[in-house]
Amino acid sequence: MIFAVYDFYKYWFHKGIYSDIGLEKAGFVLASEGLLPILEKVKCGCVFVHRRNSFLSWLVMYYTGPGIISHCVNMFEGGILYDMTTQGGIRHHISDYFDGKTYIQLIDIPAQKSNIEKMKTSYEIIIPGSKFAWKKVFLFWLAIITGADVEYRIRYSLDIILVLLFLFLLCLPYLAAQVFIATVLLIYIAIVLFNKLLRKVPGE
Repeated sequence: MIFAVYDFYKYWFHKGIYSDIGLEKAGFVLASEGLLPILEKVKCGCVFVHRRNSFLSWLVMYYTGPGIISHCVNMFEGGILYDMTTQGGIRHHISDYFDGKTYIQLIDIPAQKSNIEKMKTSYEIIIPGSKFAWKKVFLFWLAIITGADVEYRIRYSLDIILVLLFLFLLCLPYLAAQVFIATVLLIYIAIVLFNKLLRKVPGE
């Protein structure tokens, strides 16, 4: 877990790409009341969010990166957001992100008024009250760490291999546990090699 721990350290203590300067270079600004007059005039847009001091947000960035986007949400005129959170789908206002530590980047989406209304209506029906897709997220994560998704990075495998080797050493007095861990390790390596060398991964 060396790579994960190091990246989490940078995230938690705002180093490198996670620093104020790094975020600003990437086009992010601190979400604050001063932005409200601009944000509320946007007819249709996508807000990229970088949340600080959130383990779940860091997990998203680490396994879909390297990147600094922990969340994205659709925004309509008046600063209204249709947001899918881990608690479920909600309709709320952009000012909920004005907590003094969240950074945002706005992408204005040019669209005709009729299309904007159709999008807003569909989100109003689908998002509020809907459940968060934990199962899909878990399967997506499995696909990433096993090389079955384009987001795969070698550091994910190194993290897992190092953890399994550490557990193997901890279980020196227990042969059955060592055999189990070694089997898991070999199966994992075989799956990754199959996905990266023999299987065509969509998006690559």
